[in-house]
Amino acid sequence: MECPRCQKAITFLTKECNHCQYAFKDVIYKKLSIYFGILHEVDHLRSLSKDIFRSLEKLKQKADLIEEDLVAELKKIPFAVGEEKPVSVKSKAVEKIDVSPPKPVSVKVLESVSPKKALKKEDDDSPSFEVLLGQKWILIVGIITMVFGIGYFLKYSFDKGWIGPVGRVSLAYLWGIGFLIGGSIFQKRNYKTFGLFLIGGGIAVLYFSAFAAFQIYELFGQTSSFGIMILITVLSMALSLAYDEKWLAVLGMMGGFLTPILLSTGQDNQTALMTYISILNMGILGVAFYKKWNLLNILGFIATYIIYIGWLLNHYTFYNTGIRLEKFWPALLFLNGFYLIYSVIPFAYLFFRENKEKLISLAIVLPNSFIAFLLSFLLIIDHYPAEWVSVIAIGYALTYLLMATFLYRKGRQELQTFVILLSEASLFLVITVPLLVSEYWITVFWLIQSLALLWMGIKLKRHLLTIGAYTLLIITVVKFWFYDYNTIFLFIGDQIDGGFTHLMAPRYLTIGFLLLVTFVFAVLIKKERHQTFSDSDLKDEKLFYSLWILVLFAILNTETIAFFHDYLPKASLAAISVLWALFSIGLMVKGIIGNHINIRRVALILFVLTLGKIFLFDMARFSTPYRIVSFMIVGLILIGTSWLYHRFKGKINISITDDKDREKDS
Repeated sequence: MECPRCQKAITFLTKECNHCQYAFKDVIYKKLSIYFGILHEVDHLRSLSKDIFRSLEKLKQKADLIEEDLVAELKKIPFAVGEEKPVSVKSKAVEKIDVSPPKPVSVKVLESVSPKKALKKEDDDSPSFEVLLGQKWILIVGIITMVFGIGYFLKYSFDKGWIGPVGRVSLAYLWGIGFLIGGSIFQKRNYKTFGLFLIGGGIAVLYFSAFAAFQIYELFGQTSSFGIMILITVLSMALSLAYDEKWLAVLGMMGGFLTPILLSTGQDNQTALMTYISILNMGILGVAFYKKWNLLNILGFIATYIIYIGWLLNHYTFYNTGIRLEKFWPALLFLNGFYLIYSVIPFAYLFFRENKEKLISLAIVLPNSFIAFLLSFLLIIDHYPAEWVSVIAIGYALTYLLMATFLYRKGRQELQTFVILLSEASLFLVITVPLLVSEYWITVFWLIQSLALLWMGIKLKRHLLTIGAYTLLIITVVKFWFYDYNTIFLFIGDQIDGGFTHLMAPRYLTIGFLLLVTFVFAVLIKKERHQTFSDSDLKDEKLFYSLWILVLFAILNTETIAFFHDYLPKASLAAISVLWALFSIGLMVKGIIGNHINIRRVALILFVLTLGKIFLFDMARFSTPYRIVSFMIVGLILIGTSWLYHRFKGKINISITDDKDREKDS
């Protein structure tokens, strides 16, 4: 659909064209309302159907579990050889069941089915609290109690001298192996949950036995105990793959991360610890990638940084560059190795597998980046200038850009992830600028980056990027006004400490970039018909045109004050009055030519303020010659403005009438 006047597309419900302000008739507006209402209902029904299908999948899974239990029970029913199995008369009725395709479901029926109701029915069919308590929680408590019992048995036997240390640890290992064998047997007999919990308890007992052999009885050295615990971790991972159970992998993973803590002697072995954590991460994430278990990624990420930060706090001393430099490079390299692992692995799902829950795997990307960057920053500034941190920031940005490039070649079906990658890369480029450059160059580079973000957001049709561009531009404007003018160019309030010519070329370079980028923002948004806040009456292009006018007006005032402060102090007030009047006539011309009633109103308000300033303040504060010049120039400008109203009276009346009609329609 296109506007009959400007031939631009109509993309949302509105009473007037958002490009040329053409007012639609009531009949057209009602049809537009019906059309966009239908589109909204279609989106609603699509989301509703997804919830229903999700509930059906859950019910299907429960039916499969019940079927497994029924098969196990039916196999237990004995029949003598040659005995005929009873056949129910009702079984013949099965042949009469209608197996024709289901009738199409009407829209009303879909609307009447609420996802919440479907889920509620599903919950009603779930096991009762008593069954859940008996099958799961009593089993868990029983296994934990058994582990404690084994521990107390070992201690009691030690106190009484019944069994030596070797015998006690051997018995503990036998208990663990017994749990594993028993769990496997119950698995084969279709008691899956019961068997899995026994296997988990067996793995926990094996970990405890290895810990006791090293820490309590000192039967094995640290290296041997370390190897035993690694084997237990590998066994747990292998069993998780064999039985397709992620919680066994979680148990093995936690045991693997606890191994260096449980076997710690208090001495620092940085290279061995970090190498072990890296290998453990690669193994765990390999399992997670193979089985699509995102939980392992999240838990591994948390455990890795807990151990790394714990090592920093206990074995790394900051602000001691002479002694701790030998630990700096391994610490920095291993840290960024962890960053790469937890940045690349989540996207491996998207690169090489068809993962439906794509955004879930991205949950650790942002915290991973910030934690790794913060720790890298603390490590580097302890030994080198802050500029070297920019190497890390650029490296992170390049990592995300390379992944974004690779992902973009897969096609637009991965667009959401592509936008997230671009946002991450842009963020680290923004961080890099203050580290590499200083003073006004930060403003210039941030302006360029905001424009690049806007262009990407418009072309990719992603509000996340455009909102980032808007935010960065506003932050840059605020920085220029409150930091650059005051701290760099020394324009502090009414005091022009540096003088008008102080850093004049850099100042006008920055001003030029600021005005140009702000204006290009408005032009690009208008040209591409982009609207981030589509439900708002304040269109994006109007917002940035207004921002450009405001920034231009503020800069002209500041520069005029600075110039007259140095060269003609007594005429400064008169110069500001003339500037206001000239700015008003400029706005008035723009409002008449472009038929913008709001711009003309702003010009009239500024005229009133200018006259008030002249008659209430300027008359008493500057001498007669400047007073004469000021009054003459402002008077000529006012006369010229009045002539414009006479010359374009018809055009102005038409725009006023159109504006009133729009107000009536609204």
